[in-house]
Amino acid sequence: MKNRVVIDESKCNGCGNCVKVCTNSVLQLINGKVHVVNEKRCDNNGYCMQFCQENAMSFQPKVKSFCVGDECDCEATSELYNWPVQITSVNSNNRYLKDARLLIAADCSAYAYANFHQDFIRDHVALIACPKNDLTNHLLEKCTALFKNVDFESVEVIAMNAPCCKPLLETIREAIQLSGKNYEVYERIITPDGEIFE
Repeated sequence: MKNRVVIDESKCNGCGNCVKVCTNSVLQLINGKVHVVNEKRCDNNGYCMQFCQENAMSFQPKVKSFCVGDECDCEATSELYNWPVQITSVNSNNRYLKDARLLIAADCSAYAYANFHQDFIRDHVALIACPKNDLTNHLLEKCTALFKNVDFESVEVIAMNAPCCKPLLETIREAIQLSGKNYEVYERIITPDGEIFE
């Protein structure tokens, strides 16, 4: 589910920097303030947020209702507020990374664990990786640069209980060591049937 970009008009100084870099014409300067004029065209990559010196822009989750039969009382909220989520696509200069509680999750884990947003993503910057599909050397290089350039409050890794996922934990540990930082990594393993492996 996509998040929606929100402008805090009380902070916006009308510089228009975000409007200039938005390639999808989502934003427009109206009466000295930036407004979201075409939310559906937003690609949610967060690029425009890097140019807001007043921190007037943020991603906020959309709320969707899910229906079972005639009942529509159940609501699920996306806890994801950063974009992109693919670790190899993330720019370490993104403001939302600084002092964040970092969650690095195997691609498959969110599909296996039904309550992933509420139990794991909430209050975290969530990034995903797959040691099988991401070239291991490139993943190591990207993670090392990320840990070297950004100070995180905490680091949590969620991997699947599968042989192909084992290199993810090893890569994160090695990247932290190569970065010269000293993070204690909290690791969790998810089984293919959606249980937390103890």
